[in-house]
Amino acid sequence: MLASTPFYSCGLAPYPPVPSRSPVYKTTLTTTTNETTTTWTGAEIGTEHPLRIIILGIYGGVSAAITATVNDIPPFYSLRNGQSAVLAFQVVSGITATIVVSATASERKAVHVYVAYPHSHTPLDSASGSASTTNPVALTDVKTIAGGFAIVAGRANGGSTGAVSCTWSGNGTITEDYDSVMEATATPGAYRVHTITESGDSGDGSFTCTGSNTKNAVMVSWGPPPPVY
Repeated sequence: MLASTPFYSCGLAPYPPVPSRSPVYKTTLTTTTNETTTTWTGAEIGTEHPLRIIILGIYGGVSAAITATVNDIPPFYSLRNGQSAVLAFQVVSGITATIVVSATASERKAVHVYVAYPHSHTPLDSASGSASTTNPVALTDVKTIAGGFAIVAGRANGGSTGAVSCTWSGNGTITEDYDSVMEATATPGAYRVHTITESGDSGDGSFTCTGSNTKNAVMVSWGPPPPVY
């Protein structure tokens, strides 16, 4: 074996230590005009690592299909409900990214950028839903593993009537990363569930808005990074 060959690529040793054992929220990218395809360049995506994934929580403006690439890499996972979506990409190299998001006849967009290093890139579980008037979106029975995490992306219609929020009844902490009225028709929100210390299969999320709004949301959970040796 050549000395320059990483041990982990040969299956002879564990992966190198991950830069973060929790998901890292990097930024939210937004548009100010309506357009089908938007390109952002120079987005900071953290430290290179063979386990790194980039997760985009997206408000696409319309209920059409939402597609995206990160450094020309297509997603390995995508979940959408209406205008809200979570897409995941395996991007092991580079410290900045070009992010392209398309939604046919899209109104304004919001793209929440997360970096994580789960041992398995395959999501553990997911939930999605919609609600009208004052009813919350129920994101129920989401499976989680100790040391893992979940990402939530949601949107409420009629953003001028109130802010959005998300609660979590399972083990772990939920953190709001974005909540802003983009225009009269939309308030996107983005959240992380982290610091999970016990495994379970009944974590419940509830995405709400203080006004009487139609709304939709998606939640995707992943397992933890590899053990520390």
